[in-house]
Amino acid sequence: MIVAVQNQQTAYLHIEGDIPADLDEGVFISVARKPALKIYSLGFQPAKSIPEIPRWFLHKYARKPFTVLDPFAGSGTTIIESLKYGASVYWLDYHPLSRLICRVKTTFASPSEVLQSASAIIQTAENQKYAPNTVHFANKDFWFQQQVQEGLEIIREHIEATKITIQPILWLAFASTVRKTSNMNDGMLLAAKRSRFEEIPKRSRSDVFRYFLQYVEKAVEAIAEWHPFLEKSINNVEELPFADARNLSGDWLCDAIVTSPPYINAIDYVWAAKFELHWLGMVESDRERLDLYSKEIGTERIPRDWSLDQSC
Repeated sequence: MIVAVQNQQTAYLHIEGDIPADLDEGVFISVARKPALKIYSLGFQPAKSIPEIPRWFLHKYARKPFTVLDPFAGSGTTIIESLKYGASVYWLDYHPLSRLICRVKTTFASPSEVLQSASAIIQTAENQKYAPNTVHFANKDFWFQQQVQEGLEIIREHIEATKITIQPILWLAFASTVRKTSNMNDGMLLAAKRSRFEEIPKRSRSDVFRYFLQYVEKAVEAIAEWHPFLEKSINNVEELPFADARNLSGDWLCDAIVTSPPYINAIDYVWAAKFELHWLGMVESDRERLDLYSKEIGTERIPRDWSLDQSC
């Protein structure tokens, strides 16, 4: 359904569903989205791009065979749309959590095996008295209650011992558990100490285990729905080695770059994923986490090795 409003200066369309491929130039639009596959929302990513835009581009401009490059893959929206269309896609992202999300969405994992492994982890965890103490970062005790820390450490230890092929989806569920069981209020994007907080409930190890199983089940539901689409195109997607997106090289070609560049001045992607980066072992220290900023394009921070000659 399309509702059109036009005056002498501008044209506006309210669209329900997909954006028409023959959309006139200069038209303002709003989109009422159709229910999407669950795979789109799998994984935490601030300011996710909407699938309607790469879908519109592909239907308007692509002619099969067609190859897409997404150098800012984020949560994988362009990857998903490219594979659904029947295009090949190369992707990369500087952010470790984004890479995990995209790997989960572009590889197969047996849903039943994932559920069995998660259940086995929790069954063992519930009877485990000793909790390791391996994760360290600034203000950890402020943001995570002691019982929560113990529960997360135990789950982390057991994920590391599971079959390597199902670890990514378990880690992604663990990442959601980390965010949920922290002392951040629901809806907070950045972990910041504030004068007014909603009351934080006391949480136990059992709460951590319960949330982990819930997030595993949600992830399994999403990948089970997505796998029939992925099965047809699994050989059409490839992660490129990490590199500066402005200077990529390799034995590959693409027909178009379809991406949503990061909103560096609006979203602090490193800060937003601070807890996940540490708890998943994606960074080993606060210094290593802060060093991720130097890998951002458009960052306001200047790398230490950046010379005046380079900046001119």
